[in-house]
This record gives sequence, C-alpha cells and structure tokens, in this order.
Amino acid sequence: MKTKKQIRNLFLERFEILKCRPNQGFMFNQLYALSLTRDEYKVLIEQILPELEDDGIYTFNNAFFRLTEKGYDNLYINMKTEYDIANIIFDKCREFSLKSNQVVKWNIITEHLRKNLNPKELNLAWLVIDKLCQKEYIKLEPESESMPHCLRLLELGYDYMYDENAILDLSTRIQIIPDGIEIASNEAFNAMWEWIGEQNAPKYLTGSMLYNIILKVNKALPPTYDLFLNKRRKNNESTTRKEWLYEIFKSLSQEQKSSFFNYVESFVNQTAPIIGTLEAIGNWQNNTDVLQFTHVNDTNSALSQSVAAVDKKAEQQEAKMHLSVFISYSWDSESHKQWVLNLADRLCAAGIYVYLDQYDLRMGKDMTRFMENTLNKADRILVIGTPKYKERAMERKKGVGFEYSIISADLMNNLDTDRFIPILRVGPNEDAFPPLLQSRIGAFMDNDDNFDKVFEELVHEIYNMPKVQRPPLGAMPDFLQKNN
Repeated sequence: MKTKKQIRNLFLERFEILKCRPNQGFMFNQLYALSLTRDEYKVLIEQILPELEDDGIYTFNNAFFRLTEKGYDNLYINMKTEYDIANIIFDKCREFSLKSNQVVKWNIITEHLRKNLNPKELNLAWLVIDKLCQKEYIKLEPESESMPHCLRLLELGYDYMYDENAILDLSTRIQIIPDGIEIASNEAFNAMWEWIGEQNAPKYLTGSMLYNIILKVNKALPPTYDLFLNKRRKNNESTTRKEWLYEIFKSLSQEQKSSFFNYVESFVNQTAPIIGTLEAIGNWQNNTDVLQFTHVNDTNSALSQSVAAVDKKAEQQEAKMHLSVFISYSWDSESHKQWVLNLADRLCAAGIYVYLDQYDLRMGKDMTRFMENTLNKADRILVIGTPKYKERAMERKKGVGFEYSIISADLMNNLDTDRFIPILRVGPNEDAFPPLLQSRIGAFMDNDDNFDKVFEELVHEIYNMPKVQRPPLGAMPDFLQKNN
C-alpha cells in the first residue's frame, strides 16, 4: 500500500498534469486516474483531502476541485530560474547545430518549452525570451510568404552557446511606472497592475503576496491576509484583489504610495527580497506570470469604473465552475463567422469562458501571441470543421495554420488527450478535419434543427458531467453469497 505522502503527491500532481492556474482544477470523477486501491482511495478521501482543504490548498464545490492561490504557490515552489530557461532554449538551438544568423521554426521552440516547463516556468519563459531579444542573443522573425515564424540565433547568442567561459547577461531594469506619470494617480496604479495584477501578467502576484507588500507600508492593516479577508467578508466588502488593493492604495499618503511602488518594482526586477514573510510562501522571485504587457491609458473615471465593472464580473465568474474554451475556426464567410459568434455567446451564457478572436483581438493586438497564450490556457479546444478549415490547416495558411501547428503538436505529444473537441459544421467528416482530428468523437452541428440538443450535450462534455454516467458498483448479490 502507498504511503500517505505518496497518495497526497499523486493527488496534487493532477493539478500539475492539467497545468492548473489559480481557480482551475478538475472534476471529482477524475480521481480514478490516480489508479489507487480501495484502501488507498479511502485514505485519500477520509484523511488527505480534508487536510489539504483545511490548509487552503484547494476548494471543493459542485464536485470540482479548484486550486487556490496558496495551492498554486505551494505547487510550484521549486522552479527553474531565468538562466535555466534560457539554457533550455539554447540547448534546442544546439540540437539543430545552429550557427550565427541561422533560424529554427518558432513553434519547435515553443513546443519544447511547453514539454519541459511547468505553467509558472512557461510563463516566465516569455519574459526570458523578451530579455534575450533585448540583449540581442536572439531575434524573433515574423511569418512571411517565404518563411514561417522563426527564432534567429544572433552572433552574441552563438558565442554564448559555444564558449564555455561566456556569461549570460539577462540583467534589465524595468520601470513599472512610466516617466511623466504622477505617482499618486490612478494611471500609475493601472500601469503597475499591468505588471503584477492579471493572471497572465509578466510578474503575477497572488493576493497573499500583494497583501504582504501593502502591509509593509501600512501597518494599520490586519496582521495577516486571512484576517484581512475575513474582516472584509464580515463587512460584505469585495475580496477581489484589484478592488481591495485599489481601495487601500487610494488611502495611502504620497510617501506610502512611493514606497509601495518601490517594493513592487524590486520584485519585478528580481532584486533583493522584499519582505521576510514573502519567503515563507515560497521563493518569491519565482512567483511570475506571462510575458507581454500593454500600458492602459485610462482616465481617472474610466479606471474607477473598470475596477468596479471588470472585477465585479471576475468575482461573479469565480463563484461558478469557471471552465474555459478556445474556438479554432476559419473565416469561411460572414455568415459562418456570425454562427461561430452565436455559439460563443451561448457558451458564455452557460458559464463557460470563451477565448475568441472576435472578442479578444483588436487593432494593435499581437494575433500570434493571442493564439499561443489562449490555446495553452483553455481547458478545452473546440475545432469548427469545414472544408476551408481543413485546407488552411493542412497547408498551414493564415491563423488556422498557426493554430493547427500547435494543436497537432499537442495531439502528437499526448495521444490520450481529450482537450480537443471536433465540431462538424460542414461535412463530411473527412473533408472538414485534418487526419489527426477525424477519428476523435465530436459534436455534429451541421443541422441547425438539432442545434439545441447537440449544444446541451457539448456543455455537459465541457463541464465533464455526461448525461449518462456509470453507476457505483454494488455489493455481491445475495443469491451469489448464498451459493457460497
């Protein structure tokens, strides 16, 4: 029989395998994947799960294990450094024997990183790549008619790869508040939030870490994050990170705001540790999240409205089983785009977060980065099959071609995955999907008369709550026991 520690680790590994972020997780019926004996399952359910829930590692509701911020921090304490990640990239370049000014396909690099890094490390990797570009070790070449999206090895990178005495320089000084912005303004707060606030921010900070920083400059606050949250709940106040942090920020003096930004900036630049209590949570330098940021030039009134509106929506979503899907499709026609949009609207109404270009891509946005990030973050990928989709996927044309490059690599690396759901819109099946998707069970939405019925089945599948479920096994029948 496995030890209690081994059983505990197997359970926690499910969050790692599924690359869960805070507020993501898996259904109770997925515990079967742990392959435990009856007695081991009993230990898990009666002893280990209650202990982990009491420790705040996960929450459990609607038959769903949801990873908390504390659980996320604890799960990925031992992380690779920026230098480790940079060397993983250079190792892949060595594998292809790249010389100065030669290139390797970008999707080969990204798939190599996805295979070798956990979610936090993967998000840190985008920042590492940005630094390598700034320091001119590498250059990212955009896709063109003659060449796919590539990573080009520059002379400095070549020298580092093959010179044992070369030292890798990733030092950059990041200024989180742009010059000319008043330190006490809403615009300064918003610029800082772009770096540390959103879950895919370059240097994401969990609620407990944010509180430890703000506590350093405002000693009048409750001494612990738990006490602070309990007090707000008792007063029926929001516990959303951006909302409570914004309220405290507005109450600080000019000097306190300046001190707060200094602490945050030292974290972003990975200088000396900020506060002793941060280290108790884990290696504070490693609590990072995704690459790119965009400064938002909100007016004061717009920021206060966004704090109330955007985070209110996020808070409502957190109260639900917040699963997400990415929709991969081709722009066959305006009517087809509208049909996809209608499907996305219906999924949103069913409590499912949808990553869709029509929602998320605006002028100035990086389409490639959007596809890479959201394909990685989404719980399930819905592939809308049409002959045009198959053509563009197989010939690697336009956005569909890039998306399918990622999808096909994922399918080849993990043939048992069920993340990808084919949805037939215009058939037959073999004309609508690339070969890797043709054998997978999907949804038939080629007949609008049956849309509601099929849509309901799709939502059941996304929530991992099939209409027909295997009943629990009963005891041996009495008539068999009597015969014995």
